[in-house]
Amino acid sequence: MDETTCPEEGTYVKSAGTVIFVLVWPFVVFDVKYYPVGRPGAALIGAMLMVLFGVISQDDVYSNVLGTMANLQTLFLLIGMMLLSYYFDREGMLPFLASKIFGKSNRKRPFFLILCQVCLLSGVLSAFITNDATAVVLTPIFVNAHIKQGRAKEEVLPLLLAIATSCNIGSAATIFGNPQNAFIASSAGVSLLEALIVLLPSAAIGLLLNTALLYGFFVLNIYWHKYCRRCTVASANGQLTEAPATDIDIHEMEVRNIVDSFTPWQQARRELYLPPSASFPNLPHAGDNSTGNDLMLNDIHSISAPAIHHNVSGTASDTDSIRAVPRKIRIKKILFVTWLIFVTILVVVLLAIPDCPGDKNIVFNLGLVPVAAGILTMMVDAGLNGRNASLAISDIDWSLIALFMGLFVWLNGFEKTGFPCELVKALEDNLQLTTFGGVMLFTVLVSVGSNVFSNVPLVILIVDQLNTLCGPEFVNCQLLGGTILAWVSTIAGNFTLFGSICNLIVAEKSKNCAIKSNIANKRDYELSFLGYVVFGLVSTLVVMYSCLPVVYFTANAFRESSFSSSNDTCVNATDF
Repeated sequence: MDETTCPEEGTYVKSAGTVIFVLVWPFVVFDVKYYPVGRPGAALIGAMLMVLFGVISQDDVYSNVLGTMANLQTLFLLIGMMLLSYYFDREGMLPFLASKIFGKSNRKRPFFLILCQVCLLSGVLSAFITNDATAVVLTPIFVNAHIKQGRAKEEVLPLLLAIATSCNIGSAATIFGNPQNAFIASSAGVSLLEALIVLLPSAAIGLLLNTALLYGFFVLNIYWHKYCRRCTVASANGQLTEAPATDIDIHEMEVRNIVDSFTPWQQARRELYLPPSASFPNLPHAGDNSTGNDLMLNDIHSISAPAIHHNVSGTASDTDSIRAVPRKIRIKKILFVTWLIFVTILVVVLLAIPDCPGDKNIVFNLGLVPVAAGILTMMVDAGLNGRNASLAISDIDWSLIALFMGLFVWLNGFEKTGFPCELVKALEDNLQLTTFGGVMLFTVLVSVGSNVFSNVPLVILIVDQLNTLCGPEFVNCQLLGGTILAWVSTIAGNFTLFGSICNLIVAEKSKNCAIKSNIANKRDYELSFLGYVVFGLVSTLVVMYSCLPVVYFTANAFRESSFSSSNDTCVNATDF
């Protein structure tokens, strides 16, 4: 067993580093309203205090923290993938896929089909454009579609849970699915191919299990709302006894219309966006013999249809010129979308090629390949579409980059106190990943730590200690420990609402959509801590421990195979 060497610092460094860590920790983990610096701001404050009080020297910040290859690779990987996700979102590819799930406004699909497709799309997209970016794009689309169709409120909580939990589970499949996986890949040396082989089967099984649990939760949610309505009616009538149970048709609940006529917000939107005018000659007016649903249908179709202003004096040549411009734009759009798909596949293929130790010229760096793909896409966009690249650069989530830079320095200062290393050293004999008990204890500690410290800070603290968790005869412990750490820390984010930033994004986006839509029951679209944890607890335990054996045995089999120990699969320059 490798001897663990912990930092030996003086009493001042240990005391100052610990005090700064404890003071800053609540602001990094929680959204403290009475002092709203935010998580990125809190991480930067913690980094500044570590340097200001001498826990970390100024030279160490550049040379041993921010300037290390692992940390720079993580930042470059995130920047490159965020650039590509911006272009996918701008071209409308993600909204187009999402809009197909709910279907047309006048035809309500069964919620079971919607739930399955939401889970699938959220999981697949998060594996390639990160879980946070997927939540930002998909949540408003799905919530707005649900509001416009006036679907049952019993579907709201399962829908929001489906987006959040599926994004987290799907992001576990790749090294760029979430920030902690990117850091594990950089620090532990886990390649994209290794992550796909070990984690993809578990992520696929986890999505299936989570979808089944979500539908069961949806059915129970219907019965709970039915029970609450009975109790409310009975209480209003002065009868506190429970009303007799009646049969509930689940399919009828899925397809029924929650209202038969205009609600106030629908009428307000019609009057605001579609005033009776010559521009909409076919729009029914209040005096027409049309039902409320017919009016709503026409409103939706009119909103979704492009606005066409008729010019009575227009000639045939004018019409031809108008039609010629969209055709040219469509051709450019097709070419650019084709490039986007091509360059994304190319990034995945290049990162999946194993590095060759003997040939330094054939190395596809984890951080530089995605950044290069993003820069090339900016060049193609500027040449083909004439778009300014600064728009794409400004859309990068720089607050996330600032969060990571602050965490690197802040947590490095806490590591210098030696306490994280001493804790691992004390539990080293019981945390051996070669034993069943060691794996179980490791998963419990990572799960609890991910919800106490948040998964990204925890991974930064633990990843350097992975080599000590296997025996001396165990080869490539980084692969086994890295993949288990990636799986457990990611799935543990589904435990509570604060377990993952992705969960908070879904909650915030849903609430904002309800506010902008001016619906009466805005609280129905708020994802509360209690509403989340009731399902998150069960989903986390079932998905994590059902798929953990798949992760463990797949990683062991891959580690022991000649694929990971030989250079037969390396690319040689003579192959080109």
